[in-house]
Amino acid sequence: MAERRDTLLKIDAGFPDRVFRTGVIFSVVIVICSLFSMPTPITVGLALGAAISLSLFKLLCWTISRLFVKEKRKSTGFLVAIGFVKYPVIVAVLYYSLRYLEINVFALAAGLSIAYIVMVLKVVGMALVNYMNSRNRKQKSDPGPVARMAAEGRETLSSPAVKLVKGQ
Repeated sequence: MAERRDTLLKIDAGFPDRVFRTGVIFSVVIVICSLFSMPTPITVGLALGAAISLSLFKLLCWTISRLFVKEKRKSTGFLVAIGFVKYPVIVAVLYYSLRYLEINVFALAAGLSIAYIVMVLKVVGMALVNYMNSRNRKQKSDPGPVARMAAEGRETLSSPAVKLVKGQ
C-alpha cells in the first residue's frame, strides 16, 4: 500500500509552469466563450478574476523558487516586501474595479478560482495516469493464460485461418 502512495503522485519541477500555461489557455477559452454568449459584466468579471488568479499563482511560484534556492536567497527582504505589498495592491484593484466597473461578483469569484481548479484537475489527472500505469505494469508482469500456453508449447489458436497460415 505504501508503494502505491509513493508512485501515485510524483510532481516534478515543471508542474507549476504547466499549471500556469493550462490556466492561461483555459482562461482565454472561457473568456472568448463568455464574450459571445454572456453579458459584458460576466465577461469582465471572469477576465479580471482569471488575470488576478494567474498573476498570484505565478508570483507565488516565483517567490518560492527564489526563497528555497540558496544561490538566489540574497534578496529575502525583497521577497518579504512583495509578500506584504501584494495584498493591499489586490484589495485596491478589486475595490476600484468593483466600484467603477460593471462586474458580476460571481463571475469574478469564478475567475479567481481558475488557477486552483486547473491545479486540482492536473493533480487528479496525474494521479489517474500514474494509477493506470502502475496497474498496467502489474498486468504485464503476469503474462496471462495465452502466453503461458505458448510457453509450454501448446497450441493457442486453432482456427482454420491460423492452420492455413501455419501450412497444416
